[in-house]
Amino acid sequence: MTKYRDFELKEDILQKDYVAFRTGLETHRPSVWENLNDLPEEMFYDILVRSAITGGWIEDVVEKNEYDEETTWEWNLEYVDNIKASGSSPIAIWGDKVFNRWVEIKTLDPN
Repeated sequence: MTKYRDFELKEDILQKDYVAFRTGLETHRPSVWENLNDLPEEMFYDILVRSAITGGWIEDVVEKNEYDEETTWEWNLEYVDNIKASGSSPIAIWGDKVFNRWVEIKTLDPN
């Protein structure tokens, strides 16, 4: 069973993180779909989450190990791959967070 971890976006997403995220969208998009907007919702959110992880948008998780020592855990695609498929999967919630941040970044006025 996959241990649940908090999915928190970084406050400051740098330009390099944004470019890596956008590249990830194309890397993770199934080639049979030319446009992300045409993807089924669950696939769209999955791609957003994967791109946010590879783009460095997610905060590392600080947690206690079995010896009660504080450790840092980094988000990775293997973790997402091992989440049990179900109607209650957190992918949609996480994907919505990523989508909202993506829209926010695209619409910010730098002036």
